[in-house]
Amino acid sequence: MDRLITELKLTPLEAYHHLVRLLEKVNAVMGELFGAEVMEKSSQVNGSGSAMEDSDDSSLYFSPDQDNVVFASAVDGWGFRIKEFAELYAAKLKLKSDVLHKTLWGDFYLENKTKHIKKGAQNKGKKPLFVQFVLENVWAVYESVLVNKDKEKTDKIIKSLNLRILPRDSRSTDSRVHLHAICHQWLPLAHSLLEMVVEKLPSAMDITPDRVHKLLYSAVMDHDTLPPQTQRIRKAFLDCSSTDDAPLIVYVSKMLSVDRKALPRNRHQALTTEELAKRGKLARERHAERMRQAEGEVAGKKTGCSDDTVSSDAASNTLTDGQSTSNEAVASEDTKELEPEEVFIAFARVFSGTVRRGQEMLVLGPKHNPLIALEQVEGTDQVADLTTGQLAGLRYVSRATVTDVYMLMGRELESLPEVPAGNILGLGGLSEHIINSATVSSTLACPAFTEMFFEATPILRVAVEPKHTGDMSALMAGLRLLNQADACVQVLVQQTGEHVIVAAGEIHLQKCLEDLTTRFAKVEVNVSAPIVPFRETIILPPTTDIVNEAIQDQPQPSKPNNWENQATPTDDDTHVIDIDIGGGACRLKIRAIPLPEDAAKLLEESSDMLKILSQFSGRNTDRHSGHLTTHMSDRVSDFKERLVAVFARSEDWAAEDVDKIWAFGPRQVGPNILLNRAAGNEWLSLWDTVGRNGDDVSKLESWDVRQGIVSGFQLATDAGPLCEEPMRGVCFVIEHIELAQSDDTLSVGSTDRVSDADGVDLMTRSSMPAYTGQLMSSVKDGCRRAFQAKPQRMVAAMYSCVIQATADVLGKVYASLGKRNGRVLKEDLLEGWSLFNITAVLPMAESFGFVKEIRKRTSGLASPQLRFSHWEVIDMDPFWVPTTEEEYLHFGEKADSENIACRYMNDVRRRKGLKVDEKIVEFGEKQRTLSKNK
Repeated sequence: MDRLITELKLTPLEAYHHLVRLLEKVNAVMGELFGAEVMEKSSQVNGSGSAMEDSDDSSLYFSPDQDNVVFASAVDGWGFRIKEFAELYAAKLKLKSDVLHKTLWGDFYLENKTKHIKKGAQNKGKKPLFVQFVLENVWAVYESVLVNKDKEKTDKIIKSLNLRILPRDSRSTDSRVHLHAICHQWLPLAHSLLEMVVEKLPSAMDITPDRVHKLLYSAVMDHDTLPPQTQRIRKAFLDCSSTDDAPLIVYVSKMLSVDRKALPRNRHQALTTEELAKRGKLARERHAERMRQAEGEVAGKKTGCSDDTVSSDAASNTLTDGQSTSNEAVASEDTKELEPEEVFIAFARVFSGTVRRGQEMLVLGPKHNPLIALEQVEGTDQVADLTTGQLAGLRYVSRATVTDVYMLMGRELESLPEVPAGNILGLGGLSEHIINSATVSSTLACPAFTEMFFEATPILRVAVEPKHTGDMSALMAGLRLLNQADACVQVLVQQTGEHVIVAAGEIHLQKCLEDLTTRFAKVEVNVSAPIVPFRETIILPPTTDIVNEAIQDQPQPSKPNNWENQATPTDDDTHVIDIDIGGGACRLKIRAIPLPEDAAKLLEESSDMLKILSQFSGRNTDRHSGHLTTHMSDRVSDFKERLVAVFARSEDWAAEDVDKIWAFGPRQVGPNILLNRAAGNEWLSLWDTVGRNGDDVSKLESWDVRQGIVSGFQLATDAGPLCEEPMRGVCFVIEHIELAQSDDTLSVGSTDRVSDADGVDLMTRSSMPAYTGQLMSSVKDGCRRAFQAKPQRMVAAMYSCVIQATADVLGKVYASLGKRNGRVLKEDLLEGWSLFNITAVLPMAESFGFVKEIRKRTSGLASPQLRFSHWEVIDMDPFWVPTTEEEYLHFGEKADSENIACRYMNDVRRRKGLKVDEKIVEFGEKQRTLSKNK
């Protein structure tokens, strides 16, 4: 609010209209979110009315007359709701407080003659009540204190408001200090904010069953599949009980890094009256003892007598006392040096039970499965009854003791003996058991909470190493602390042994590196160039070249001849690749086709559903996975229907293709598909294996062949041929599968055959194909060759860039975006402001230093905000070279304009140590002109 006065310099009436428009925009967004949620929950519209008509959104929107809006200035420390002004002016105007409360915000004005409140202030040119009674008073305080610095008027305002301002505040040369003192007493922000929190925020007792279900059960876990003990926890969760018999359920969302000196036990505390009296008594006794010793020394000098024995004893006692004091001091200093300066406090919320200091509890990891854990302990699930041996057998469970319980008071911590359910607290003593987040409970039956959702996805990577090799252990310890302190950062160790930090963006990465070097590791580190992720894909053969001329029977450019695994020429235009394994034991025909973009996006958005399919399909199904419940089965069917709809809308695709899907990849959850169009019904699709017993499926004669093909597909999509980056939006179609009929060729071991209940021909488990490994590698190479037979493209990670800038610097903003291959999507002038809101997309590979550059070029008048948005295909062949006469005329013989896709590809290949097609010395015999500095 203060910026409306000091920076925008709006009048009270202009500020009122600005606030009205602002609330309208916020409520419009809230309405859109509410409508989307209602339509998502409602699968169909009732005949009597729509789902929106049946939903109650009366308490959804923000309106000052509902007391859910606070007008505030955090800088100057004031804030209010219209409820406070309504109570104040109701007595002065002799009006009902309820009536004034409903009309103080809106198109209402006060008739001066009749003292009646009427509607239509805007049409009649009257001041709205909110402007007349609220905003004009606030503006008057700012103008008298901050703008005009009118001391006489300021004193009059202070007197009329019955405020007591300290002389040091009124005499301060900084008018902001004086303004803060007045506004803080007149309209205290803490009072208004706390009242609204108490009135409007829902109680912990009002938690809904849907929220409990989302917190307790992940996408691959359902309520009906869990043991009875776990199902009873759901009721305790809903009751939010803090009784002694209620199970303890606590969720730790993050670990807070706190200076050890800020802990209550290490803070300097004021002494009580009794402690001061005791300290004074001890001081007087020590002073009297010193006086007696001094008098004894004077008397000894006068008599001239000396006792060697007494002197030696005194000396030895003094030496002993001095040594002990010195030893204690050294030990104390050593202890302080060993203790880390940073202490981690678990930021948590209690959903059930009561947390007490010194209480033992179980820390449940994200992979904790209560069904498996309860079967292993057999008989007990409480932390007090579990033995050390039983806990040692549980992989994702550890026992911890809460050393301290804190109440979080802003930056300070207050120690508490216990905290009941429904509260947020800090827990000490869990730093050795929790990295980022965890579920804490008193029973093994509690499932691990679902993972936290972050709006910003960590995607920017750098490799770090210590400058001095001896600091490697300190760096590893610092990386562990960094991973604990920041829930959004990821710390990985690659197969090459490199330690990698994954951050959400450039600013986040800079903060992580600063914390690593100054707080956690405290060693100098070498940081690699940012590792930008890319994807590889294929497209349909283009119809025009780079100069927009029709392509007529020209060969598609492929990778250089000196690269390995060149695509095998084919006789037709379908680019089918023949694969021969084991001397004719298995023959495959595979081709690659691009997936529709909508299908690739759907697969990326449905990663949780793909995890369910992976868990409940084929050999992945075991006794601990449980059975596929009706709820999960409905979700799988819904996902399949959405995929069918996407394929039906796309050209060259049929809805029946969905039934022929074998796998998704890479890692079974990626945006690539393996499709089987080979003739024969003996091959099971992915949907046929979902929910089927893994042992039964693996007995099928063709199962091992199928799994070998799927594994080769997973390997191929995980590292493409362009630069070993994962593929995206590629479908590999198996056109033909031919297996040799000789049992000697197909298998080794037993070839006894049995039939299952459905009459399906099965082989015994001892029959294993001899060529499974060769099948995987051959399918991998075949998929890569099929990929290379089509036009290949690089896919870049794109940032969504939102920039607010004035009209004076728009040209510089556009120049900076164009220089970095950015693209402006839209430009809007903010209503009531002189700022433009620019929305653009920027390749992540070009974003490094962008924020700093644009602020420097615009003198700070443009502030960009970057956030990962999507993957975008770079519309340029990474192997393109001029071939036609027009291209030679337009681009030159050496293609003088830069091939961005080729540059990105070569950068990644060079970083990974792969072969790069470039000449180090282009003209070895050309004469060089060497100049010498004279």
